[in-house]
Amino acid sequence: MLNTKVAPFPHKFHSDPEQSYALTAPYYTDPQIFEIEREAIFFKNWIFACHAEKLRQPGSYFTYAILDQEVLITRTKDNQLKAFYNVCPHRGHQLLEGEGKKTTIVCPYHAWTFQMDGELIKGRGADKVKGFDHKEHCLTPVRVEEYANLIFFNLDRDAQPAHVMYNGLEQDLKRYIPELDKLTFSHRLKFEVKANWKVVIDNFLECNHCSHTHPALCDLIDLKNYKSYIYDYYSSHTAPMGNSDGKVAYKIDPNGGNQNFIAYWLWPLTMFNANPGETALQIFHIMPTGPDTTIEYFDFYFLDKEPTEEGWAGINYMKNVLNPEDISICEAVHKGLKSKGYAGGRLIVDEERTGDISEHALHHFQGLVLQALNAR
Repeated sequence: MLNTKVAPFPHKFHSDPEQSYALTAPYYTDPQIFEIEREAIFFKNWIFACHAEKLRQPGSYFTYAILDQEVLITRTKDNQLKAFYNVCPHRGHQLLEGEGKKTTIVCPYHAWTFQMDGELIKGRGADKVKGFDHKEHCLTPVRVEEYANLIFFNLDRDAQPAHVMYNGLEQDLKRYIPELDKLTFSHRLKFEVKANWKVVIDNFLECNHCSHTHPALCDLIDLKNYKSYIYDYYSSHTAPMGNSDGKVAYKIDPNGGNQNFIAYWLWPLTMFNANPGETALQIFHIMPTGPDTTIEYFDFYFLDKEPTEEGWAGINYMKNVLNPEDISICEAVHKGLKSKGYAGGRLIVDEERTGDISEHALHHFQGLVLQALNAR
């Protein structure tokens, strides 16, 4: 049963999706809510950092941030995956930027030097300080886990493991993409959206809008057989292949590795999907930057680093057609949420959970938001 008793603002959200209304506007627009989400959601859950291939080699590192908390993820010489706050314990200087490969971590400020596992090797002048204990000045660790070839980190030391929260996801994904382990990074798209992060995810989690706003997508997939499945901390969405001739969307290989459209959302900020056609995966991860703004990243993975003609067609379709359609929707919704005339509409959830209409996956997400706010 969803816990919906506490909320900073009134709402008519119900644990039964067939009786529920959507969250009211302040949950999207009020800065107070965003500040609560910062600690209750973003700093207490698993955040996607990168594909595992970025950290395959000993000595490799990768940096990523959730809001103002930057994390440094490393692969040690004994092949252990480690993560730390990207800050020197001496005087607070940032340690590394971007990604790369090192044998040690050297602070640019006072040259304190650390092993890739976070242990302090030397601090300039520390040997002259009475009672200085190197073990007390190691890098501050952060939870990190590799799951389904993805690297996640979590600022909450007591959180459930990622493989427990997302139990079954890896097996399900490999059922659709058997060659998942062979995929390699190829291309990234970045979008800035003038909308709250929850508006972006709400839109991803239902296809009720697809037939009206995404005509090309509706040609690419068989919308009549669109289905959504709900799990504890993620949901999945599938539809069979539609037309492959490219007359509306783009031409695809009808005998390619992906015979279905698949999409997954992982609480709270990670999504990925694959269109019908050649073997590929798009990792869609978002960065909330304020109550009114969100950054979107689309990372494209193929069997070869250089996209095929079909691969480029899919990238350009996302860049020039599908995501601009969604951004237009999200920004218009966010503007509408500031209207005094909006009070949270009734969710469209029927008993059959009709695939391309039902908003029960959206209800699942909004319930988790309320649970997190209640548990703060």
